Amino acid sequence: MTMVEELGELTRAVDSHTAAVAVVDAGSWQPAMRAVGSLVAAVQRLEVALVAHLVTLGAFRAAGAASTAGWLRTQGGLSGGAAKRVEDAARAITVGVVRDAFERGALGVEHAALLVGLCDRVRLGDLAEAELVPLVDKAAELPVDRFRQEV
Repeated sequence: MTMVEELGELTRAVDSHTAAVAVVDAGSWQPAMRAVGSLVAAVQRLEVALVAHLVTLGAFRAAGAASTAGWLRTQGGLSGGAAKRVEDAARAITVGVVRDAFERGALGVEHAALLVGLCDRVRLGDLAEAELVPLVDKAAELPVDRFRQEV
């Protein structure tokens, strides 16, 4: 089974749960919301990882897109802001310390996107990757809004 086929099956499974939300009661709503949040975060990590891989393949340019965010907006159905966050996060995870934290779920898309400028400096050789470690650790501890103030 291909990845696309597997994702289709997962989509159908999620859709079947959408119809079953009426069984969630007052005692189980909080765990249900946390589980949905975890699922959303996992799908976002998949999206960013796929975009990062497709960028390395040159897929968006080959499709005639002026930019990755542009393709995500016009063809992927994302808003301009969401497309830019995914594009920035995909660039950020090309740096090992950010990729590692992102893959293990310590950083979300928005955290990674906030680090893109510093990751660009690492790729250019203007900043040592080790200097990102304290910021990545701080990002893993703080909600996005508080981390945004730190960066």
